[in-house]
Amino acid sequence: MNRDTCFATQGELVKLAYDAFGVLPRKEASRDDVDETQKKSIQKQLIRLAKEEGGLISNLGQAIQGLSKILTAYIPSIQIMSAIGDPLNDLLDAYSHLVSEEGTYLSKAQTVQYFISTTAIPVLVVSLNKSLLRHSLADLKLEMPDATFWYLPTVAADGSLVLPLEKVMRWVYGRCC
Repeated sequence: MNRDTCFATQGELVKLAYDAFGVLPRKEASRDDVDETQKKSIQKQLIRLAKEEGGLISNLGQAIQGLSKILTAYIPSIQIMSAIGDPLNDLLDAYSHLVSEEGTYLSKAQTVQYFISTTAIPVLVVSLNKSLLRHSLADLKLEMPDATFWYLPTVAADGSLVLPLEKVMRWVYGRCC
């Protein structure tokens, strides 16, 4: 029997969010960042959550609140924090629905790929647009790329795929240089 066939745990997804935001220091932390003790505590909590040990719901809530607290140090605007949090909550809800309503015969990595390609991208596109409007981010006059849908991948004239990260990095480079 193949034990690799399963869904990723919610703890693994929260760890992925921590990694994606890059909020846990790698080597050295400045005074304002998460210190080494806090980092180890968070990592231990994420490991327990990934293994589904202890109180899952309370631990998941604590891990998400911890991420929110860390991000608040970098993004002090409640409007922006809410605009980030709402799509993440929508993604977590969509994943929870997938786990409870569907089965899988795929590996963890393939199941996450399946989720991203069939559910996460459509949910994220709608959720980002709703969040931008709900929290009136346009009123904040934030600097962002000029293209309306800069956060979506596009196909270049030569047929290659241009990912949002590439668009943003080119935009930032153009603004700085």
